[in-house]
Amino acid sequence: MSRLLLLSLLVFCVDATAQDTVRASTVRQLLLKWNPLTLFGTESMLQPGFEYTLSSRTAIQVEAGYGPPFLDNLSALKQGQLDERQAWRVRSEFRYYRRPGAPSGRYWALEGFILTVNGPKSVFISTFEGGHDEPIAFPIHKRVIGGHVKMGLQRAFGRRNKSANPSRFLYDIYAGLGLRHERVSAETVSGIRYIHPIGGQFFDVYRPINALSLSATLGIKVAYSFRKLQR
Repeated sequence: MSRLLLLSLLVFCVDATAQDTVRASTVRQLLLKWNPLTLFGTESMLQPGFEYTLSSRTAIQVEAGYGPPFLDNLSALKQGQLDERQAWRVRSEFRYYRRPGAPSGRYWALEGFILTVNGPKSVFISTFEGGHDEPIAFPIHKRVIGGHVKMGLQRAFGRRNKSANPSRFLYDIYAGLGLRHERVSAETVSGIRYIHPIGGQFFDVYRPINALSLSATLGIKVAYSFRKLQR
């Protein structure tokens, strides 16, 4: 299901780009982008990206993120923890701006992403021999594949955003809905299978799961254009 979703996204993007008749006269724009909220998500990471205009109404956006162990302490509203968590995420997006003038204006977008997280999770197991519980570190593997249909607004900062010489710094606000397939598994250690702790948090993001569910996204990004924006 997840692979079919990503394949459909790719086919739609190629078809929409091929049908855009005004792309030949467009001045190509390259934007460097960053989403500061990724530092405080359930999987905290540094996630830079770029946006490249294909025509006056279409653009592609690609982001790549890495979350080293020390960033995990920044996660907000997160339930569940790994001992030495490492996370990677790749996100790609095709945009269609409602009016000519990309990369500025209101837009619709199709987005696909993949997230992987690895790290050991310590669980106290009763040995029945020493009379006390001992910690065992189970390697946890998490993978999430999904996509969203989004709507958003990207504008230049300041009062000059509608002038003939707008700022090269932009903000990008968006929201969207979609689907995600999440799979979390744990390796067996010394013949002992991982059992989620009794009384553990129900919303633990590392509890074993293999399911398709609805997904929502909401955020803001900042961007810098390497070329002067065209008005």
